[in-house]
Amino acid sequence: MYSLSKNISLSLLILLVIGLFAVLADQSAPAWHHFGWAFLYRSDWNPSVPALGALSAILGTLVSAFLAILIAAPIGLIIAFVIQEYLPGSVKKWVRLAMDLCMGIPSIVYGMWAMFVLIPLVGLGLLTAGLILAVMILPMIIALMVDLISQVSPQTREAAYGVGAFKSELLGIYCRQLKRPLWGTTILALARALGETMAVSFVLGNSHRLSLSLFTPATTLSATIANEFGEAASGLYPASLYGLGLILLVMSFGMILLARILLRQEV
Repeated sequence: MYSLSKNISLSLLILLVIGLFAVLADQSAPAWHHFGWAFLYRSDWNPSVPALGALSAILGTLVSAFLAILIAAPIGLIIAFVIQEYLPGSVKKWVRLAMDLCMGIPSIVYGMWAMFVLIPLVGLGLLTAGLILAVMILPMIIALMVDLISQVSPQTREAAYGVGAFKSELLGIYCRQLKRPLWGTTILALARALGETMAVSFVLGNSHRLSLSLFTPATTLSATIANEFGEAASGLYPASLYGLGLILLVMSFGMILLARILLRQEV
């Protein structure tokens, strides 16, 4: 009975994913037919012409997400190590509860906080988006990395202490032993950051201009869809927004698949 339920659930999940791809591909077909592959590398975004390209939104998505990972991953690893190796068990439970509460905070609340705190300090742009995304995914990274570190065998710790290692040096040993799972955790958090919408919408400025500066207004795939879908009446405009959704789905699905492959390593 359990095996049957599992197979049914897996089949429904696969059908749901296929359905998502099919709907987005069908709705975005006019844009792909009109612009071709140029839709991926054109940076202009002028619905009235129409001249529509996804490059600025793709780059904004990738840059903000990678900034978030560069900030949150090392901080999360250190915090997870401290929690697992230095805190008593009774305190760990409260810390884990606090992380779960942080993960449950709506993204719009983070966005409002960033609007009143980060924007006056940093300004609109990709750097601010990367910072707020880092704050949002940090509890997730900490929780996942605590779980990974807790799976390290006691023999590894005993062997490290046997050769004279200090507790603080265990982090380097864990990183070498957990290299693939740690990368998987990081990529999983990256997939989470790629699709974030409301928080980054508050701090990006919704500009499709390409710029090398992290301090100028920009946009992302999800922010463009959220900000402009309501005014996309007909024609290539809504089809192009569906195209952005398809690109985002492919990127997120690829990241999650890669993360799952890396997380399969035995600890």
